[in-house]
Amino acid sequence: MQLQTEITDNVLIIQAPPVDLDASNAEEFKGSVAPLIDGHSQVILNLQDVGFMDSAGLGAVISVYRKVKLDGGEFRVYGLSPEVSALFDLVRMQRLFDIHKDKESALKSTLVNR
Repeated sequence: MQLQTEITDNVLIIQAPPVDLDASNAEEFKGSVAPLIDGHSQVILNLQDVGFMDSAGLGAVISVYRKVKLDGGEFRVYGLSPEVSALFDLVRMQRLFDIHKDKESALKSTLVNR
């Protein structure tokens, strides 16, 4: 899975691809993200192009979160579609993830926590 990345203010921003993140590709997503996050203590995942996510997709995102946190880093997400936001609300992901509306807000929060 091809993922676009950028680094802004020493923060790795990963752009999730414009696909549904579900059981058909969750493992591929997780495997593609894992090498990207190595060595980065601040990671932001942009989900704005993900229209649908099921429990397997959510599990893949949680796996990425756990790897970042185990390495002593901070993890944020932004750009949730209404459908993905509803899933996050249903399973109360706001208790786990630092969720933002847009990239600027997510980046600003990384600067505050340094």
